[in-house]
Amino acid sequence: MSYAQLPRIGSRKASSLPGMQRGAAPPAWGQLVRAHAAQYAGLVLLLLLLGASERWEPFRRPLYVGQTNDIEYWRYSYPLLPNHVPAWAVPCVAVFTPVLLVVAARLAGRISRAEAHHAILLAVYCVATTQGTLTNWIKINVGRPRPHFVNRCWPNGLKPVFSPEGVPLCADTAIDPMEGIKSFPSGHTSWSTSGLGFATFWLLGFLRVFDGSVQPLRFVGALSPLLGALWIGMSRIQDKWHHEEDVIAGFCLGFLMAWLFYRQAYASVMGPHAGMLTSAVRGSSGGRLAASNSSSRLPLYGGSEGSDEQALYASADDKV
Repeated sequence: MSYAQLPRIGSRKASSLPGMQRGAAPPAWGQLVRAHAAQYAGLVLLLLLLGASERWEPFRRPLYVGQTNDIEYWRYSYPLLPNHVPAWAVPCVAVFTPVLLVVAARLAGRISRAEAHHAILLAVYCVATTQGTLTNWIKINVGRPRPHFVNRCWPNGLKPVFSPEGVPLCADTAIDPMEGIKSFPSGHTSWSTSGLGFATFWLLGFLRVFDGSVQPLRFVGALSPLLGALWIGMSRIQDKWHHEEDVIAGFCLGFLMAWLFYRQAYASVMGPHAGMLTSAVRGSSGGRLAASNSSSRLPLYGGSEGSDEQALYASADDKV
């Protein structure tokens, strides 16, 4: 594969960019963006879907079947409390945490421009996909009431009213009742875990946490973003906006998506090539991209920035 062929996400067929020859300067940000134009177009559509999914009306499930005393009334009768973590802050934390980590590594000269581009694109895709395609779609089809649903549907101590089928008939003074039946899974938790989980996986590889050296501080540092996601999930239980099962499901969903998106471009964090792009690992058989024995990740490929990226493109036999 020649240096003129630029690795891309999601494609196996190489493509050439004009003006890129072996030994030329590393690709500019504009070239990387143009090479992934289809991915960016898909991201725009995904963000539009995310915005639209926030307005979808959820399934209105009955709260009881048959007799009134069958209702699990106590599970939905908690007070309506404010959020510890406001909704607008969750995507900011989920997106900017991994992005700022990658940008910092790039500015410090620890990673190539191409790797920084790929990591940022994957992180944003991970967060948008988890919330827009999965979490909201599950929420509207499950329609589970939140713990404070009764006080949202019938505020100020109004008497609950149900249809013959057991569907709640909220009062005219209800406080956004459709939002009250979007409990499962926790969007705050899945959203934050997808982005902060990606940051944790990226740090585990970047710091080479599992390279055999006894440096537990690296592991604690890499785990810090994920601990933030755990705290956000626990705050949802404390605020009575979600049941425990909602938070557990949201955490598992976000963690799974973070791992899947990370592994699209990176080798396993537990292997000898931790922190390396998979295309670089596949192209390392010639000896030009051997894994570093150092846990510092500097340099990963050896040499200057230009030679790093040239080695990556010259050796990869697949696109990232």
